[in-house]
Amino acid sequence: MATGLPALALRFWRRQPCHNMKNTIVQLVSYGIAGLAINGFGYFLFLIFLALGIGHKTAASILYIVGVLISYSLNRKFVFKSTSSLGVGLLWHLAMVAVGYVINISILYYLVDQFKFDPKFVQLLSIVVVSTFFFTFNKFVVHKRAKVPHENF
Repeated sequence: MATGLPALALRFWRRQPCHNMKNTIVQLVSYGIAGLAINGFGYFLFLIFLALGIGHKTAASILYIVGVLISYSLNRKFVFKSTSSLGVGLLWHLAMVAVGYVINISILYYLVDQFKFDPKFVQLLSIVVVSTFFFTFNKFVVHKRAKVPHENF
């Protein structure tokens, strides 16, 4: 019999109804498509801002605000199909993006300002790190679906 972390993972996996796993995959794909569109356009604007002489942290900050507004709407309506309270969801979303902003600026600060990496590549890395955090937090906190009585977990 398996013990430790593999056993725990196996027990968790077996307890998940198939529709939940399928739902997560659909959400992840939808989130990825929406994220690629938002971040692709945002990265394009980031490069334009850099070309115009706007600093990397200022450009990232401006675009972060725009991305927050667009992503909340898309994720709520199309990705997670949330029915949770708009006010509570928005508060959690704002907390999430505040943490994500700190992660993004910290990555830029350390890798660009301290280690002198190219901000064009560092911002791409930051997008991946922050997007992973955002999907997880969106799924399990911001747009958490209330349990229905027939679910046994």
